[in-house]
Amino acid sequence: MNGAILDLAVAIPHHYVSHKELAQARGVEADKYHRGLGCDEMAICGPGEDTVTLAAEAAWRLFEHNPEARERIGLCIVGTESGVDAAKPVAIYVHRLLGLPANCRAFEIKHACYGATAALQMASSWVQQHPKRLALVIASDIARYERGSAGEPTQGAGAVAMLVGKADERDALLQLSPISGAFANDVYDFWRPPTNPRHLSKASTR
Repeated sequence: MNGAILDLAVAIPHHYVSHKELAQARGVEADKYHRGLGCDEMAICGPGEDTVTLAAEAAWRLFEHNPEARERIGLCIVGTESGVDAAKPVAIYVHRLLGLPANCRAFEIKHACYGATAALQMASSWVQQHPKRLALVIASDIARYERGSAGEPTQGAGAVAMLVGKADERDALLQLSPISGAFANDVYDFWRPPTNPRHLSKASTR
């Protein structure tokens, strides 16, 4: 039997911009956003919010509903393209903030939209080998576009924390299928430059 999502929790920033106000500022009809995108508000991270805090908040809410699960976590994976450190994964920050067990593998997967899906597939296989443990999979990202660009009204931020275990352990929200396809191609649908200008300046002088 394959793995399953046993429970999940969501975290979003505490600030937002109204799409009506954004439309007025950009000189376009509000219906372009309301009807075209089906959205009324755009989530905006405040000074104290980032990929790590969103991920930790979502997971904290998950453990509030499942307090017995924390000590059983043996795998913690964060799928993101908005990491805060070029070396340390978001998962290890989350591991410390949540006080997860020391005998827990924690790492990050960076692959735009596929990162968290890959994490779920990996966690689903992992729980079959460790039936007494649980996995924590988190998707956490911050989408940013140029001001005034077509993508600007679609940006936002948020995190989803998922508790993954064996499907026969208890009632599951979603059973994960062991069947999947594979296709890879190098395309530039999204590109995010490095966020550390000092790193760029050092690299350019070598």
